[in-house]
Amino acid sequence: MAFVIQFVIATFYVFVRISIFAAIGMLIGKLRKKRVEYRFLWRTTAIAATVPLLITIVLDFFPSAETISSVLSSLIHICYIFVTLKYYPNAPK
Repeated sequence: MAFVIQFVIATFYVFVRISIFAAIGMLIGKLRKKRVEYRFLWRTTAIAATVPLLITIVLDFFPSAETISSVLSSLIHICYIFVTLKYYPNAPK
C-alpha cells in the first residue's frame, strides 16, 4: 500500500512541477511576443522535463549535491523552455 501511495504522490509532484513550469513558460512566451497556448506549452514542458528529472534522480544519490539538484534541474528546465519557445509562432499584431 505504501508503494502505491508513494507512486501517486511522486506522480502528482511531477504534474504540479510541469504545470508550474508551463505557467513560467507562458510568461516567457508573452515577454518574447510569441503566440502560446497553455495546452501546447504544457505538452512541450512535459517533454522538456525529461532531462531535468533524470538529473535530479542522479543527483539524489549524492547527499552533498541534494540541495543544488532542485535549483540546477529548474534552471535546465527553464532553459529548455526558453529554447523551444523560439519555434512557436509570433503573436499577431
